[in-house]
Amino acid sequence: MVHHPISACRRIPNLAQIYLIGFYKEREFALYVSSISNELRIPVRYLREDKPHGSAGELYSFRDYTMEDSPVCPCALAQFSVSTVKLDQVFWFNC
Repeated sequence: MVHHPISACRRIPNLAQIYLIGFYKEREFALYVSSISNELRIPVRYLREDKPHGSAGELYSFRDYTMEDSPVCPCALAQFSVSTVKLDQVFWFNC
């Protein structure tokens, strides 16, 4: 379920990193994270919540970690987001 939105991220110019945030055990995502990171040639990391916090809660919980490299245009993409607008157009408009 997460592959399609993550694959769409390859169209975003100058994308530096992707974080997957969830409450599943790291070992359940380890192979996928490694595979998609190699495929996209972008670092992909999985951050595990101690319990489900919801979209805003997980962003708040990991804010120090996700902002440590001072990203120019941070963006959160919820897995349940659906749109007819192309992902790269969203970033062009917002950054």
